[in-house]
Amino acid sequence: MKKIYLVLAIAFGINGLQAQCGVDENNNVLGITPELLNTICVGKTVNQSFQAAVPNDTLVNLGAFSIDFSFDSVLISATDVPPGLNFSCPNGCKIYRQGNKGDLSRGCFTIFGTATTVSAPGAKMKINTKVWSHAAGSTSPYSYNQSYDIEYKVLDANDPLCTTTSLENFKINSSIEVYPNPAKGNATINLDLPSSSNVKVELFDVLGNNLGEIHNGVLNQGVNVLNTSKAASLESGLYMIKFEIATKKGTRVHTERLLVR
Repeated sequence: MKKIYLVLAIAFGINGLQAQCGVDENNNVLGITPELLNTICVGKTVNQSFQAAVPNDTLVNLGAFSIDFSFDSVLISATDVPPGLNFSCPNGCKIYRQGNKGDLSRGCFTIFGTATTVSAPGAKMKINTKVWSHAAGSTSPYSYNQSYDIEYKVLDANDPLCTTTSLENFKINSSIEVYPNPAKGNATINLDLPSSSNVKVELFDVLGNNLGEIHNGVLNQGVNVLNTSKAASLESGLYMIKFEIATKKGTRVHTERLLVR
């Protein structure tokens, strides 16, 4: 059994209508991912979906007490959320120990709403966890609190980063999630379509070289799951994922950045 400090794995969502908040059974990333939120603009709708994953065989070492506590369950909450935004757990904020030794217990939550206030430099939101556990070889319960900082930046609506047209051109009530981001290899894409559409998704490197197609063809209404591995095996660096979606008003184009560490 591995002895590690309890950590959270978080999958990153996007701006738009309330995003799908679902568990990705293939997401085994440990630690807070990403460490930074996407740039938020005052007056813009925000909806970011996160995933928390805790290994069932985690042992929490209390250091000075020299006692190991096995993970039982974790309750997730948030404080210092940017003004105008909200924290929600559509599927419940408590993660329970599940499955066999070595499996992960997973949960999801969202940060959503419309930011109202420009943030101070280095502003941070806290993801708080209350952990229930028991000492190795004992059934006596024990609980303690642990929090994790996630930096964010809320910009004025007139900031140059908030006046780009890419999101404005993407007015088909769709939701795109690319996670984890940053990633440690390939990433998953959730594309939530209001109706069946012809969709082309391509992967580019930072120099603009086309690395291949992730998808090219019809996708159904609802959530469609894609993976960047179909285009290329990714090494450390910055990549661009280009979406071309056919609508009644013409083809809408949107680009998402993906950082691989």
